[in-house]
Amino acid sequence: MSSFRYSICKPCEPEAVELTIMERKDYFYIFNEVPWLKLLNEVNVAETKGDKIYFSPSLEIENTYNKHGVSISIVGDVEDYEFYIFYKRPKIKKYFFGLFQKLNEKYFTGRTNQTKYDALLAIKALLDNNLELLRTKWG
Repeated sequence: MSSFRYSICKPCEPEAVELTIMERKDYFYIFNEVPWLKLLNEVNVAETKGDKIYFSPSLEIENTYNKHGVSISIVGDVEDYEFYIFYKRPKIKKYFFGLFQKLNEKYFTGRTNQTKYDALLAIKALLDNNLELLRTKWG
């Protein structure tokens, strides 16, 4: 049985906010409760003022059992924004003509120009352990 953890990154806070493990059904609620446009506006205001920005507003969810996760960030401005979706997983990388290999526990790939629908689909794929969809669409 899988359990999931999540964290939220806010633009003007230097540390990600690690939150408790939630029920599977709550992750769609969590995504919709993140004040995406308010946080995106904070980025734009901080840029104008010259304040330090630590993160793009983002939500990360990780399966604590198999270490696969998705990270969803929003970029742009309030009138014209998009989501970036990153897929994180352990992956063996081969080098020196395939003679050696090393496990990269936090291998990331991602896509820009994603929609809210894409973000919810990525969360669903992670929660359903649909690793093939994650690899195909965001790998």
